[in-house]
Amino acid sequence: MPSINETGLGDFIEQSIYKNGWSIRKAALQIGVSAAYLSKIINHKADSNPKPQTLDKLSKGLKVPRKELYEAAGLTLINDDSIPAWATEKDITDLNEYLETNKPMNFQGVELDADAKEAVQQFLVGYFWKRRKQEKNDAHE
Repeated sequence: MPSINETGLGDFIEQSIYKNGWSIRKAALQIGVSAAYLSKIINHKADSNPKPQTLDKLSKGLKVPRKELYEAAGLTLINDDSIPAWATEKDITDLNEYLETNKPMNFQGVELDADAKEAVQQFLVGYFWKRRKQEKNDAHE
């Protein structure tokens, strides 16, 4: 996972706060995170990228598109076309966490190129939805 220092997440959040005319404290209240944590992200002092759940809270609270926020964090947000109609917000957040934990993609010690990573990610998305649907079906039986 790229560190916040290597991404534009802090700058993106700072600009979003400025556009809303908020202080860091007001933004933190809107988002539901501490002002100290928000300040660490903005100042590139956080140890790692926020979890997908936190990114979703940031997106909602700052009133910015999730896709833009994830890209600023150096992450790939799943394509909305691949989300089944029955999926909940929690399902989507769980998928993003699943993809993030499976992010390092190497084959025989060599990092995969962009096309191979895309193919693996598409497989993981399909596999995730297949398993999630089965879990939901099993829960209803």
